[in-house]
Amino acid sequence: ATALVVSNQQITLTVSKLDQATGTSLAGVKLKLRKLTTDPDTWTDVEEWTTDGIPKVFKGDTFTPGTYKLEEVETPNGYNPIAGSLTFTIDQSGKVTQAAVGENSLADLTETSWTAKNFTITNPADGQPGGITLSVTNAAYSDLQITKQGSDGALLAGAEFRLDYVDGSN
Repeated sequence: ATALVVSNQQITLTVSKLDQATGTSLAGVKLKLRKLTTDPDTWTDVEEWTTDGIPKVFKGDTFTPGTYKLEEVETPNGYNPIAGSLTFTIDQSGKVTQAAVGENSLADLTETSWTAKNFTITNPADGQPGGITLSVTNAAYSDLQITKQGSDGALLAGAEFRLDYVDGSN
């Protein structure tokens, strides 16, 4: 007798939140994963969570082929918010086939890794289905130091400065 065994590999998505400068895990960021339903075309929540420095893994019934949106709901103090939400499509073989940041048009993902703005997606290597990794990075606020110096490079005491905040909406 000959036995034929067919096994399916489960599709998984691992989401990591990282500090852009150091690459270390970032805790205290509230994220939301949503899935597009086809009847009618609406987004339903898969899960909303606050990062704790450990990557979040989605698999099984909560992560099946389809189109998803990852949004940052709250950014921790000291960090800039990400550039926009990430929309991505997972096919039946367990690979990300399209992705977009914000309202930008979708891009085809023919490579095993794709980076745009604050997001990096890595598809399974060698065409094997299964583990997709998604890294989201936030940049810390920059420190600003203002000094006044003469033409000889010596610091000048008593200089007064005015610093205005511009929110970028103009």
